[in-house]
Amino acid sequence: MRSSYLLLRLCPQLAMTRGQRAMACRRRATGRRPRAVPRRPPVWTALTLARVLLTGLVATAGPAAPARAGITFTFEVVDKRARLGEYSHLVLDAQGQPHISYYNRSSGYLRYAHMVNGTWVKETVPDNTGHNVGGYTWLVLDKDEAPHIAYFDWTTFDLRYATKAGGTWRTQLVDADGHVGRYPSLQIDPQGDEHIVYYDVDRGDVKYARLSGGAWAISLVDTTGNVGAKSQMRLNSKGMPCVSYSDETNGDLKYAELTDTGWAIDVADDGGGLDVGGYTALALDAQDHPHILYAHSDGMQGLGDTWYITRTPQGWVKEVVDDGPNETGFHPSIEVDAQGNVQCVYRDQSALILKYASKVDGAWQILVVDDTGDLGYGASLAVDAQGQPHVSYYDNTLQALKYASGLRQVPAAVKSMGALRALFSPALPPPAPPRTDPPPHGPR
Repeated sequence: MRSSYLLLRLCPQLAMTRGQRAMACRRRATGRRPRAVPRRPPVWTALTLARVLLTGLVATAGPAAPARAGITFTFEVVDKRARLGEYSHLVLDAQGQPHISYYNRSSGYLRYAHMVNGTWVKETVPDNTGHNVGGYTWLVLDKDEAPHIAYFDWTTFDLRYATKAGGTWRTQLVDADGHVGRYPSLQIDPQGDEHIVYYDVDRGDVKYARLSGGAWAISLVDTTGNVGAKSQMRLNSKGMPCVSYSDETNGDLKYAELTDTGWAIDVADDGGGLDVGGYTALALDAQDHPHILYAHSDGMQGLGDTWYITRTPQGWVKEVVDDGPNETGFHPSIEVDAQGNVQCVYRDQSALILKYASKVDGAWQILVVDDTGDLGYGASLAVDAQGQPHVSYYDNTLQALKYASGLRQVPAAVKSMGALRALFSPALPPPAPPRTDPPPHGPR
């Protein structure tokens, strides 16, 4: 180390750069210090600035994370009177406007609300029976966006149906054979025929009714044990009904679909000795694969956790959505959006709040929709064309029907990077003109 120091003291030119040595030689040859050439300031073109900003954004963003945007929910009261808003069901029309069917417990009426130009239009559905009606509602819109509602008659324990055409409501009896009609699911096929799946409490069966040619034809789906509670039905691409439901005799989650040869019934999850399927919600994707959200016992008192299961060509595949310390999975609702992402809502029974979960890129994200009271009863989820979630539910604290909509937020860094790329990447700057100044080493 000392020898290197002495060498530099004796021969300082060894520590010079190439440019410094050239300047020293010129000074010795001419006897004067060469004129310093001022350095030009850097030219900050728009493209250069954009690259620097983009580099800074990427550098400060930290490690790469899954491209998932957060969702911000806003909620409002749709209808507020004593015990008004239970058993709601939500659908969106072609313009993305919400329509909701629900129950007025204090008066025993079926209610219907829809949004027009930002204002809720609400009405009571007239039922000429004079009974206490409107439990377990399920709403669909036909191709003309006219409402059709299946609902339960609390006075006679029957299944009833209502539709509105030409501004007039029409109601009719579907099934009056005993205590029938709880947990109805209503769908309309491409031919305009209507399908309802529901629970027969007296016999413990899953029943199926189809309206074709003006008459309801009623048949049985499953009669093995006490089955059919918490059922939900969707139609596949062939217009055939598919059903998820609870087997309360064996504590299983079951799934049935109507084929050309009859009902094909499968045990989706036997729970491994634990009770499952106390609540179920069903959605079908574009390939007709079933997606079911359901309550799953954690082996302790109560149902416990929220689980999700889907059927693939290899069989049923299940996973945990929410297995925190609280009891969750009550009043579930599930949808598959146009991008194939699974979205769902459910009630946290311990915290008395409404939760939202979505599965994007293989991972579950759980958010709170509303925690301002005793919430989430009869939760119903719909997803619009942009993949934004909309939810109707009952607020037991306010005794009111509420509606929440979610807005997917793009992270600020991603938004800034996208804006800069869109601004500067379409066109590169024109090539620099040929130089007209003398070359750096030319004649003076």
